[in-house]
Amino acid sequence: MRKSTGQLVNLKGHRGAGDEWASLGVLAFFAALVVGLSLTLPGEALGQNLPPNGALRICGADGQCVTGSEVSCPASDLLCVSGPTLAVPVEGRVEVAWDGKFGTVCDDYWTNTDADVACRDIGHAAGQRSFVRSHFGGAERDVPIWFDDVGCLGSEATLAACPRSGGTGSAGVQNCSRAHTEDAGVRCLAAATVLPTLEARPTNLTVAPGDTARYWLALTKRPDREDFWAAPQALAGGAVTVSPGKVWMENDERSWSFAQWVDVTVSGGARLGESHTITHETTAHAYSGGAVPVPVVTVTVAALSSLPQLSISVDNGSIAENGGTATVTISATAPFQANQTITLAVSGTATENTD
Repeated sequence: MRKSTGQLVNLKGHRGAGDEWASLGVLAFFAALVVGLSLTLPGEALGQNLPPNGALRICGADGQCVTGSEVSCPASDLLCVSGPTLAVPVEGRVEVAWDGKFGTVCDDYWTNTDADVACRDIGHAAGQRSFVRSHFGGAERDVPIWFDDVGCLGSEATLAACPRSGGTGSAGVQNCSRAHTEDAGVRCLAAATVLPTLEARPTNLTVAPGDTARYWLALTKRPDREDFWAAPQALAGGAVTVSPGKVWMENDERSWSFAQWVDVTVSGGARLGESHTITHETTAHAYSGGAVPVPVVTVTVAALSSLPQLSISVDNGSIAENGGTATVTISATAPFQANQTITLAVSGTATENTD
């Protein structure tokens, strides 16, 4: 039997079929012995360069899979993209390698925190959101289900380090449908995620005691993960109050509310020229890039638009000569913005037994 030389046989990996390269390689090897071919096989087909336990890839509905840096795509597999593809978002079914084969993650208890860890695992900035119920299509029936009941804390560097059924050192402990109707998915954000600005307009208010002014609290970009809220906080010891106590800006893919009014009221006892600060506490998880920088609003107490008017009254118009008393009451129509001294003087004459 004459050997032919220089003939190359490539084996293409089958997406979603558990990476059968190794078994196909064995068959091809024995076939080559029979026909006398000089055979070159991918490393994966010979059991070399198999993905390590815990390696991830994200497989979209179009069949294309993006891998982490620890997985090398075979040159023959045109649907494999060596990641991370940091310039663009990535979304799809989460698949994890174990014993050299890729399998799925069951969606029991699958949350945005798990999606965060999975996306960081393949090198992306963060996860925008999680998906359940095989949102991007289920894997083939013969694909193993490696992880179930994943419960990441959020600090893990890899998905394999997250708590799950059977513990972090095992895979395949699950009670999910073999029909792959519960495959977990993610949407990963690009690395260059630009944080929006939370703007206050205006940032300086001048308000007289007893009056109310407004400022506009606005976001420059729709939240990409969950509803955004901001809680104005007046650091004024009660001299300044704000309403509402929490402003919601909803994340809705069809429309979203990006701005709200905040009312600021200065109490009647505030002093002229006093300056008070309003800060803002915000939700920390509305954006994948981190917490949004918050504005500071300064409130200066202004002069009253009109001066208070004084009135005086005496509760007893006839005072006894020996030990008689009367109460004098002075009232103002509005609080003074500074301490005031009022001097009372009594004038006139009295005649014994007649006045």
